[in-house]
Amino acid sequence: MLLTYGLLRRAVDSKERITHTFLLLTPFVALSILAFFQPIIIYAPGLIFAPVIGVLLGYLLTISTRTLARLIIVAMPLLIGFWVYVRFSDIWQDFMIYGTFSNGETIRECPDFTFFKDSVALDNDDFAGKTTVFFLWNTQCVYTPRYLPALKEKFVRFGDEEDIDFYMVNIPLPSDTVGSDLAYLARHDIAIENLTGPTIDELYKKFGPGGFPTAMVLDPKGDIVFWGSVTKIDRTLSR
Repeated sequence: MLLTYGLLRRAVDSKERITHTFLLLTPFVALSILAFFQPIIIYAPGLIFAPVIGVLLGYLLTISTRTLARLIIVAMPLLIGFWVYVRFSDIWQDFMIYGTFSNGETIRECPDFTFFKDSVALDNDDFAGKTTVFFLWNTQCVYTPRYLPALKEKFVRFGDEEDIDFYMVNIPLPSDTVGSDLAYLARHDIAIENLTGPTIDELYKKFGPGGFPTAMVLDPKGDIVFWGSVTKIDRTLSR
């Protein structure tokens, strides 16, 4: 912001200030657009959006004449930084994992699937008649630990209801060893029943590409009514 302010102060008129501002913004706007499509860029939103905000605030600081307005503009980076720390990081993380800013509620037919409880195969029909929450996860996902406290909170709130069941569904990886999933759950103090799902490739073929961890909620008829972050399932389960 201050760098932009210093550069724009040298402009001779408003037209030149606008031109300079546009030139400063162009590469970052392009990167911001690419961030929605390129996995590499998407992991560093702060490196893209922060300069855009700084340039815009620098421009506003240059054209502002009132002291109060200038003080507010100078304070904006701190306010925005606080909001990013408190809220936006979670919003962006959800977008990285699930590819959407929506609340996760949906209604679509669930494909045929098979999960395993020990060596017993369970399919769609075995979960019919109740609202069922599946927490799809794997042992190597770096995001899973961040969502486990929310999962525990939802399980405490809704787990005792007779018409709602919760299951962990471990998606096995080649690096897994026997019992590694149960050891992981014990280490994180997860008391939810654990099932074993298909491989990642098989999961993507049936449900489409996505990230981990994912909460999938089936209604009593077996349709998918939620697909997304476990932090957002309250409204679906409260109905």
